[in-house]
This record gives sequence, C-alpha cells and structure tokens, in this order.
Amino acid sequence: MTRPTAAQVWRRLVGEAGEDEIEAVLSLSQEQVDAELAGAGFDLGAERAKADAFLEDLVSGQAPAPTVSAAPDLVAAADWRRKAVAACDAKDFGTCLADLDIARRLDPAGEDTPLVRRTRDCATKGMLDEPLKPPLEP
Repeated sequence: MTRPTAAQVWRRLVGEAGEDEIEAVLSLSQEQVDAELAGAGFDLGAERAKADAFLEDLVSGQAPAPTVSAAPDLVAAADWRRKAVAACDAKDFGTCLADLDIARRLDPAGEDTPLVRRTRDCATKGMLDEPLKPPLEP
C-alpha cells in the first residue's frame, strides 16, 4: 500500500472535520440557531425583513440585478493570506491552512504565488510533524 501524500492526508482531515461541523449545525434547533446568530451580533428581525423584501421583489420580478465587485474579494484574500502566514509562523498549522483555503476561494489566482506555496507547504508538513522553517515575507 502506498503512503498517502500530504495533500491527500490534509483533504481527508478537512473532509472529516467539515462533516462533524455540518452534523453539529444540523442537530441545532431553530431556537438554538437564532440564539447563536443573535450572540454573534446579527439582528434577526432586520435580516428576516431584508430577506422577505428580497423574496417579494424576486417573485414580482422587481429584484435588482446582482452586482459583482472583484476588488473587495482580492483585498479580503490578501488579508486572509497575511493571517495564514502569521498562523504558520506561530505553528498554528490548522488555522494557517484554513485561512489559505478561505483566501483561495476568494482569489484562486493568488494561490500560485511563491509565498502562498511556501506557506501551504510549511503548514501541511507541520501538520504531519515534518518541521520546516516558517515562510518569510519576500
């Protein structure tokens, strides 16, 4: 049997962790979900009113056309990558990889930079107890 690659191990771990989180959320009652959202600062009444208004507009054909702005995603992706480098430097490899994954969803093209590749490699090897020097900013 061949030994799995670091990427295969990581994907399996992420998949298993994600399934546990999904199960945990699905097991919550509506009251528990509302309490969690309210505790996180969401105004549930206002959010539901916005959703109801949007759905009414959608049904009536008056919903505004969606707008897409790429610039905020690029800024957010860069911020997530900075956080990932800091997490990797602190040897918090799980957080590092999670932050890199968020950044990749926001800006897939940025995944191919040398710093991101070094950071992801360092964190993956760190998760497998193969120490590397943390990546340094170029």
